[in-house]
Amino acid sequence: MMFGAKRISLCGSCSNARPVQSQRGSEFILCKLSQDDPDYDKYPWQPVLYCRGFAASVALPGSNPTANPSEN
Repeated sequence: MMFGAKRISLCGSCSNARPVQSQRGSEFILCKLSQDDPDYDKYPWQPVLYCRGFAASVALPGSNPTANPSEN
């Protein structure tokens, strides 16, 4: 599920994310993990560059989105 400008964020290709649009037309990304785990924000600030709950819904060539940049 790739949606909108969020392609630069992990959320744009995460199976745990769902796009939500308000009645006024604002777009947000809902993290479904927040329903069961309070460590996850319901609507995370974008862009998300690292997330331990990331689950790819599409394969991105040459990427390793689960890698923690702080470990380099």
